[in-house]
Amino acid sequence: MSLLVIAHIYYSSNWEYLFDRLLNLNKYQCTYIFNLVNLQYDKKPILESISKNFPAAIVLNCSNHGRDIGGKLAGIDLSLKLNIPSDFTLIIHDKQSPHASTGLNWRNELFRIIENNELPTIFSIFEKNAKAGVIGSKKFLMTEYDFSTQRFKSFSEEILNKLIVEMNLKITNHQFIAGNVFWVRSAIIRNFFSKFSPLQIRAKLEHGNALDFHKGTQIHSWERIFSWLANIYDYEIVGI
Repeated sequence: MSLLVIAHIYYSSNWEYLFDRLLNLNKYQCTYIFNLVNLQYDKKPILESISKNFPAAIVLNCSNHGRDIGGKLAGIDLSLKLNIPSDFTLIIHDKQSPHASTGLNWRNELFRIIENNELPTIFSIFEKNAKAGVIGSKKFLMTEYDFSTQRFKSFSEEILNKLIVEMNLKITNHQFIAGNVFWVRSAIIRNFFSKFSPLQIRAKLEHGNALDFHKGTQIHSWERIFSWLANIYDYEIVGI
């Protein structure tokens, strides 16, 4: 079993909490791609930690264009260009959500999928359930789609419908993991993003701290589509 980690790092301090838990993956055959956002703070402590704890890691320095979704797309693009072999991919970022009062609790629950006591369960699910395509926090497994009206209860409805049509996405289950932190079968990532360029998608994402409290965004639309990839390829999302 081989693993790929694509991690987007934005905050000047929150990365330590993430790195402490990523160390749990070092017992496996694991390739790390870190995107360090090109912000004006000292990167030396982060780079020293990567050099010490993840010495073979690949480090990108991208802008925060598209926030964590943009950073993850840049990492996916590189993994495809380098043809990095993997069975399962971890999509993650140093989540903090300062705009939400429960942001850190949200982060802690999402990060449960990289805790030592959860990893054997997750890999066992993938091994025993051939339909399991994405695994993440059950607590944040959500849907905004109302089948009775065939509409999304989301400010991003118009953007979502446009993307679904443009890419001819066949979706029967609109559940997604709010927070966009999950394990996924790498074949799903390779199949989809070999067809749809990650960098072209990234180019259309919003700049700045785009939020979806009052209007839809490409960023939050792709947060949903990332999870829907399982359903698109006839897999399921499994919450733990």
